[in-house]
Amino acid sequence: MPRNEQLDALILGGGVAGLTAALTLKGFGLSTLVLEEARSPGGQLHEIYAPITDHPLAYGCDGARFASLVLESARRAELPILVGAPVTRVTARARSIVRERERLRGRTFLIATGLKRRWLGIPGERELLDRGVSHSANRDRTVHSGKPVVVIGGGTGAVEDALLCAEVGCSVTLLHRPAQFRARTDFLDRARNDPSIRIVPNARAGRILGEDCVEAVEYRTKGS
Repeated sequence: MPRNEQLDALILGGGVAGLTAALTLKGFGLSTLVLEEARSPGGQLHEIYAPITDHPLAYGCDGARFASLVLESARRAELPILVGAPVTRVTARARSIVRERERLRGRTFLIATGLKRRWLGIPGERELLDRGVSHSANRDRTVHSGKPVVVIGGGTGAVEDALLCAEVGCSVTLLHRPAQFRARTDFLDRARNDPSIRIVPNARAGRILGEDCVEAVEYRTKGS
């Protein structure tokens, strides 16, 4: 593909949304280029470890399996995909973007950049990642089975992680900064009624302690 060619669509994001859009446009005979910042396409699918139940074409698959199916479709369709570098500038008037100092042109931009995990920004979090700090109880709960676990957050994902850890015998402390939770009410009701889960509202994590692995989490509650 000549790099000075103006394509029908530049697709920013190589997750399931971006790849599906590219496959659909290819089916209509339109030229596309998928741009993915990560080293491999697939996006958030690589972070889903539980069976998928809310997508008719992926029912029962975990994220990795669904990603492999989507990527195989992209390979068969010979979709052009560039990975491993971010887009640094988008110019709508010129219908161009800049990536690694290279200007790419398209008649249409499709933004499918998806989500990124949010870090707490506290000491010890990045240093102890995968040495006690985890982003997925579904992936790692067997590693922590029977151990004390601290879950930080008040959304559905955090409360679900607390429930998953409690199922494998963990003693769970659930820290949430505001007094009100954003989680699904059915998950929250289960957590409140689970004797293995201690909910601490108005709590702010300060740092994660440990040398080779997590040993403790330091936090403060409002007014303390």
